[in-house]
Amino acid sequence: MTQSYHRKATVEFAINGTDQTLTIKDLPYLWIPAANPDMDQEGVFAAMDYLRKHIKGLNMQVIYVSTSPRLTKNQAILQGVKQ
Repeated sequence: MTQSYHRKATVEFAINGTDQTLTIKDLPYLWIPAANPDMDQEGVFAAMDYLRKHIKGLNMQVIYVSTSPRLTKNQAILQGVKQ
């Protein structure tokens, strides 16, 4: 059975060509370590998917990502996830 975890991501994007940023905060997503062991990267993917559905035509770069809750070191070892 593949394990999955409910997580939340906060991702800040720089809007290219401006001095403005856009932040997606506490976006829920499902993290499946067997598919992608990088929880932060999966949070960025979730934010990008959200933006594709709601905002068109902006070129942006990720400048910050935070995901939660984090795995403890023991949880990561038991699950074979690199931190």
